[in-house]
Amino acid sequence: MRLRRLRLRNHRNYAQLDLTPGHGVNVFIGPNGQGKTNLLEAVAMLALSSSPRARREYELVGPVGPGSRIEAQVETEGTVRELSIALEVEGERTRRTIEIDGAQRRAFDLPGHFRVTLFWPDDLGLVKGGPELRRRFLN
Repeated sequence: MRLRRLRLRNHRNYAQLDLTPGHGVNVFIGPNGQGKTNLLEAVAMLALSSSPRARREYELVGPVGPGSRIEAQVETEGTVRELSIALEVEGERTRRTIEIDGAQRRAFDLPGHFRVTLFWPDDLGLVKGGPELRRRFLN
């Protein structure tokens, strides 16, 4: 399973990004607040069909316009697929459109085409935090 290309349009702090990751491990380094986590969030959205971080979808739309788009080309077992999620903000509502290979699909059709393992900085709270947090997690 490989991410061959990632394109972001008005996603969080990215006005535009076109990324072709290398084969193997890719490392993103930079100062705080430059978009490293936002980039990884976009990849996770393609696997999950929604953001693992945002409470409301309009939070994902950057300052350049009323919409956002995430597109990727992924390869799984020799099969290449085009995945995309578009968000359009209309007042208080956000409309999400998902496409797989150019065909509009439902949100639950997206998971499985691309898999990710999520680990966010907040996940360390379980290890570094107090015992009450671990007890709550185990319960």
